[in-house]
Amino acid sequence: MKSKISFILIIFALAACKQKKPQIFVDYKDVNKSDTIRHFTIYNKGNAPLIIENFTTSCECTLLKLEKNQIINPNEKIIADIKIDKSKVGTGNQIFLTIKTNAVPRLTSFHFNL
Repeated sequence: MKSKISFILIIFALAACKQKKPQIFVDYKDVNKSDTIRHFTIYNKGNAPLIIENFTTSCECTLLKLEKNQIINPNEKIIADIKIDKSKVGTGNQIFLTIKTNAVPRLTSFHFNL
């Protein structure tokens, strides 16, 4: 009986490993640094579509050019733009971004210096 239960648990574990899941990877280390526009790349390293559900920035000085509900297919990427309004920049020298997706974990956060 123990061996049957162990066998069933192994089957369930293998099935769980083969589930299709999106996996987000954001390349922001090489952010193109211009005065008013920054670019970064969002990759889907998983084997299921990645859906950009929502996003936020820490500063009203930014406009993130990214579409909600945008789909990134497996092994594909998109380039996102952030427009910076220097007249609205506060005292901080960093901008934080959070992207909510259907991947696990659901939130991906990062920051860059102005």
